[in-house]
Amino acid sequence: MAWAVAIRHPGRVASLTALSVPHPDAMGWALRHSTQGLKSWYMLAVQVPRLPEQLVLGPLGGGFEQGLTRLGVPAEPARHYAARFRRPEDLRGPLNWYRALRHQTSRSTAKTGASASPGTKTERGTSVTVPTTFVWGNQDAYLGRAGAERTGEHVSADYRFVEVDATHWLPETHPDLVAAEIAARVLGEAAPPEPLTLTERLGHQPFLSVTTFRRSGEPVSTPMWVVQDGDHLAFTTPLGVGKLKRLKHTQRVEVTPCDRRGRVADGAERVPGTAVVSTDSRELARVERLLEQKYRFEYHIMKVVERVASRGERDRAVLRVDVDRP
Repeated sequence: MAWAVAIRHPGRVASLTALSVPHPDAMGWALRHSTQGLKSWYMLAVQVPRLPEQLVLGPLGGGFEQGLTRLGVPAEPARHYAARFRRPEDLRGPLNWYRALRHQTSRSTAKTGASASPGTKTERGTSVTVPTTFVWGNQDAYLGRAGAERTGEHVSADYRFVEVDATHWLPETHPDLVAAEIAARVLGEAAPPEPLTLTERLGHQPFLSVTTFRRSGEPVSTPMWVVQDGDHLAFTTPLGVGKLKRLKHTQRVEVTPCDRRGRVADGAERVPGTAVVSTDSRELARVERLLEQKYRFEYHIMKVVERVASRGERDRAVLRVDVDRP
């Protein structure tokens, strides 16, 4: 809707800040030249009338709130959305946005002609002529990099592309950043980058060496996959491993950036913290989903290797670390 208004009625729009969804022509190009078509399978699936609403809230939904959290929506917004969309008819309006796409495509074809080349900057009448900011999460499972990076070719005014280390749900997961970008665009200013917190800085690392301590005080370090989960660092580990036994007598840990073999660079930041072990299934599912979003196929391969090495699936626990603030 935002892109359409800016394209068709630029005189009524002073500036535009768009989230996640690229310019329509950039999206069209990405559908034909990248994996975007695979990411957008759901747009085709919901074209069937009425049935998708029944399935989402019924046998395939697995509980609408739980389904939303599995897709990466934080718990509180997921509860709000589930309360708002209790009945199939409540979902009809949101899904009709996707159903309307086929009518938009038909109108565009009629206006430009079959020989027109959607997705080119020279296509008449589709360029955005107002100052524009586009914010996109590089872990978005539904909207890929191809369309995001091509969007700037369809804006002829001042343009700012903001890539965020985030998933699809930017207003829910990064409300302060979204608000700052909107305000900056409205005021005609460049939004100052927010300094990363210590937890964010460590959570962006590809690997952290997690050091636990024996009763004697001797340190034992292990390289681990890491994600930021709110104000915590989160890891998963099989039950019964040595680090969990060591944490029973002291929750004291140190975390340090390292490579996948656990090698720590000279001068690397060594951060003390406190670890808590959780076997809650919902927390484990959430953290594993975050790990999958960050590491993608690497994480799945690691789990397969672990399963083969241990001759079966091993129960896992979440290791949640609160780092000590300097």
